[in-house]
Amino acid sequence: MIALMTETRTTSVLTTEEQIRRQDSVRYALASTRIEGLPITPDTEALLDAWARGEISDDELFGRALSDVVG
Repeated sequence: MIALMTETRTTSVLTTEEQIRRQDSVRYALASTRIEGLPITPDTEALLDAWARGEISDDELFGRALSDVVG
């Protein structure tokens, strides 16, 4: 996992509105997952937070999330 966190990151400048939209999306996804009784790892939360801040792209988010699930 450490190797994944040191890879080159794609940083984008997000508008305030986009940051708020992403933060709301992350909160909703985490709440929904918790309501379903599924576990959320600290790595997953950190990954989603990085996406919400614009530190990683959509593709990077999905790629890392899938690699965590698939192994």
